[in-house]
Amino acid sequence: MTAYNRPITGMNVKARSTDRKSFYTTTQLNDKLTRRSFSYKNYFYPIPKSVLDKNKNLVQNPEWN
Repeated sequence: MTAYNRPITGMNVKARSTDRKSFYTTTQLNDKLTRRSFSYKNYFYPIPKSVLDKNKNLVQNPEWN
């Protein structure tokens, strides 16, 4: 999903208290630490093995095998 693989946009939290106007300036975070990356697997939780063992009709969610 490309919707979540975009840069994060937010307020300028590094603005000084004397410059309140710049706090409300929209800022885009592009450094490697703030990049989000989601794979298809991340949209589903894995089903615990104990639950799968109790019900043989269940199958593990995609990519969690």
